[in-house]
Amino acid sequence: MSDGLDPTNLTPAASLNRVRFTELPGLELPDGMVGWAAYALLSARALASLTARHGEREAARRFGERLGWLLVTLMRGDPASRAARPDWDDSYWRHWASIRQVYLGGGLVSGAHGTGVAEHAGRILSQAGLADCSVAVAPWPEHLAVIGAARAAPDAPAVVVLDFGHSFVKRACALYEDGALATLGCLPRLPATWTDIASGSEPAIEDVRRLAEHMVETMAGTVRAALSVEPELSRTVCVSIASYVRDGRPLPRQGGAYPQLLRLSEDVEGWLSDHLSEAVGKPMSVRLLHDGTAAARAMAGQSDAAVITLGTALGIGFPPPDDSSRPISPRFVVRDARDARPSSL
Repeated sequence: MSDGLDPTNLTPAASLNRVRFTELPGLELPDGMVGWAAYALLSARALASLTARHGEREAARRFGERLGWLLVTLMRGDPASRAARPDWDDSYWRHWASIRQVYLGGGLVSGAHGTGVAEHAGRILSQAGLADCSVAVAPWPEHLAVIGAARAAPDAPAVVVLDFGHSFVKRACALYEDGALATLGCLPRLPATWTDIASGSEPAIEDVRRLAEHMVETMAGTVRAALSVEPELSRTVCVSIASYVRDGRPLPRQGGAYPQLLRLSEDVEGWLSDHLSEAVGKPMSVRLLHDGTAAARAMAGQSDAAVITLGTALGIGFPPPDDSSRPISPRFVVRDARDARPSSL
């Protein structure tokens, strides 16, 4: 049993990937859904499988319906659903029952079919009697985590922000005008390296060190690129990672590569800060953020809302009050860049 849901400080218990589809009284789920975990039906691999079998349009419809049924499961909180998620106490189900707006982000909804996914999910909610909850693709869906990191950044004219995912690293330099986020200048994203080290048995400490060194090299290259055009760059780098984070350190006992960083130091932020400072030749500090919480911070100020990111796996976050985040300028723009080759910075 969990200690209860704190929307501002999520733990691995908040994950949607382990929510199971169950029979819902009075409703009929599509064949083959009952008994499966959300991750199995709503991951990038699941969408790729649907697309290969049915084509993009039909895949978007089925994927959106699956997402809709997940939201129905969360918002109804039927006894069978609760029994299938015994680590959730009532605080989780109460919070999901209060959600009235769901924003979608992540690579799987950043293309033209993203709107279709949201529309089909909303249709399922309406048919299930939950029409008071809306589903929409968030603005800048592919960049939510770096925008959220930029809104969590210290007061400075320019800040480097990164999002270390399972498959890619997204990088940008955030620029501010009158204290508000005005421009997100994206650098080419890079493949995430060494993120498969947690598969199977515990990885060797050498592999964990290579992951950390890769992170430092990526941050250092991004800082150097930003400094070449923004000399007033903040010495704090805000980094979103695919891991739940508390007090600057990944939380233990969760899947994925990034929690393995705890094996190098209990002070992961401090370890990264020291090595980044050495790499760029000046004092630097690294601030770590949970990627789902960072994505939700991009929508800060939205009440009764949730942000679900759809990518390698499902991510979740809840927007905080806007008084804790740097505002977004009404003239905010994202200047995007094409993908780089693996060796590029």
